[in-house]
Amino acid sequence: MPDPHEPDLGPAPTSTARSADPADVARRYLTASRGAGDGAAPRAAEAYMDPANPERGHGQQWEPPPPPGTIRQAERVELTETARSADRVVYRANYQLVERRGRRRTARTEQTASLVCARQPDGHWLVLRDAPLLHPAP
Repeated sequence: MPDPHEPDLGPAPTSTARSADPADVARRYLTASRGAGDGAAPRAAEAYMDPANPERGHGQQWEPPPPPGTIRQAERVELTETARSADRVVYRANYQLVERRGRRRTARTEQTASLVCARQPDGHWLVLRDAPLLHPAP
């Protein structure tokens, strides 16, 4: 029986996303991990997570789910590459977290995160780490 105090995480994704472009994976992951609706937290972001990502299997949840009838989504995602090696890319992600009830926007906040993407053995990329940017650069 589900715990009434825990948010509904929804079904786990059945496969892993495939992309040879780390920026594409970072953008899709960010959109999936920050979006939620009708009182549920997303699990779609797990399709973009590296198997070593500690949040994989736990239903990434950055904020409490929005109230029933409200949809939350990340918009205006801008990625800036801050470091790169042969198998890792680090991005600073700036985005707006928007809540809507129907067509009416009820809230909007500017957000920043740091994403680390890791190249997989078959050449596609997944998100290894996702953390708030504690000391944003000017």
